Amino acid sequence: MAETPQLPLEILRHIASFIRDPDPPLFQNLIDSLIPYGESETGTYREECTDLLNFTLTSKAVKQELDSILWSHLLLDLRTYCGVQASTLKLQSLKRRHASMTGSPTLALVLVYPITRGWECQSTGYNEQLLDGISELFQSLSNLWSFDLLIPIAPEEISPRIPINFLPRLSRFRFSGAVTSPDSLSSLLIRHPNLTDVTLMPTLGFPNPNSSLTWRNVGDAQALRNLSSLRIRALDYPQYLPRSLQELSMEIYVHWLLGREDNDDLETWLDRLKEQEPFENLLSFTLEEEPEYAVAFDESMFQILQRSFPNLREIRGTGIPQWLQAYYQDRVHRSPRLVLQE
Repeated sequence: MAETPQLPLEILRHIASFIRDPDPPLFQNLIDSLIPYGESETGTYREECTDLLNFTLTSKAVKQELDSILWSHLLLDLRTYCGVQASTLKLQSLKRRHASMTGSPTLALVLVYPITRGWECQSTGYNEQLLDGISELFQSLSNLWSFDLLIPIAPEEISPRIPINFLPRLSRFRFSGAVTSPDSLSSLLIRHPNLTDVTLMPTLGFPNPNSSLTWRNVGDAQALRNLSSLRIRALDYPQYLPRSLQELSMEIYVHWLLGREDNDDLETWLDRLKEQEPFENLLSFTLEEEPEYAVAFDESMFQILQRSFPNLREIRGTGIPQWLQAYYQDRVHRSPRLVLQE
């Protein structure tokens, strides 16, 4: 009997990417939407797993090729006792795959905690058991270069601390969700000086009275000196920027919480920048603010931009006037008054 023709593995991987992108786009979608990880996202994840598992049954070679896509996104649903048990088994399976060198170099880890207080699994020690499993998993992730961590929401009393050891090849880290332990998150960043791409997009408000603490700790340590791309959401403007930055994207919500009117506004932040040495590597700058508090750019602020970011090629965001965007799009250094007259 003639064997069934086998498609090249490259084509099979391309087909599988339509089921789940090896760089999971779901993470970025959740950041942009500011919506907690809900039932629809959980359903999507499970459907992807089912389809990919069926696909890997085609042959041993296909399974080996597509395992990295299947395990590039790990959802640990901790809302029920059964969910904790299933998540523990999932961690053990993923650890075995990475230990056998078939694991994905990218991982998106989603921890879905229950919203209600008095979680029974917390009192019976299942939370600690699961975190121990995560710790063991990361001991086997020596080839991991990209790590996404999403904790959509967590009761304040849980305060999940993710025990992550040093990952020698880690180049990109993206975080979104509840920050109940800013010191733990900043420690992770500081212990990985070779990071080049960082996203910190915490949910704002309770239980995050100050979601900027993580980056303040990084600044105090003068860390991440190789960082080329930073995307950050915070309640105030960052006082520390690595000089290696080429792309900077900020979402600033100075007035998100009551009693924060004493925070710096954009003009004050730019004034502080001009006292430092120019950031000559920065090429792209994006700034999103609350529209009602956005500061109108004038020529003096333009001059500060020119001095602080002399090689800037792109600027965009809330309140950025069209003439200023046009100036940088043209990449021609001329007076903004001439651009205004056109």
